[in-house]
Amino acid sequence: MLQNPGRGQLGAEGAESLVPQGMSGPFAYGIEEGCAPRKWVLVYGLLAGSRNTVSATIAHTVYRFNRMPIPASISPGGALAYAVLPAVPAVLTVRSVNGRVLASDPTGGDASGPCQPGSIVIAVAK
Repeated sequence: MLQNPGRGQLGAEGAESLVPQGMSGPFAYGIEEGCAPRKWVLVYGLLAGSRNTVSATIAHTVYRFNRMPIPASISPGGALAYAVLPAVPAVLTVRSVNGRVLASDPTGGDASGPCQPGSIVIAVAK
């Protein structure tokens, strides 16, 4: 997992891309955490194959991500995948259309960990 706290933050002045240029892999993602009114975590990223799926595992519960196709006329193509979760996931899993696991990335999330508002992690599942 790559940590890059020097990149943009949601809610910060100006908009910045949180998916770095040139990363490879099936899912380049970012994580934003907030604490009010209760802990929440937004996981979002660029899914290389628009028909692939992403899921997050938190305390033995699997959460499926929403997907929005990115038009081919807009580089880099693929799909935006996102989920609002109750905690930082322990594992992110990317599957192909036929269910084959393309990547499984342990994020180091801890459902019982303290809330760290504004923290951002940028990573790529390989």
